Amino acid sequence: MTLHKEQLEEFKRLYKIEYGEDICDDMARELATNLVLLFKEIYRPIPPDFEDLDTGSIEK
Repeated sequence: MTLHKEQLEEFKRLYKIEYGEDICDDMARELATNLVLLFKEIYRPIPPDFEDLDTGSIEK
């Protein structure tokens, strides 16, 4: 996965805001890549029949 320089700089800027630390390009590239890969693993479209599931304790 290749990040453009602008994307890398934006990630570093957001990291600095959130954690108060500057990070090098290599660390930013590793963290950003891991974040994107995590989202690719966990993101799934909600199935159309999701509303039909009996959730038990959740009431509308």
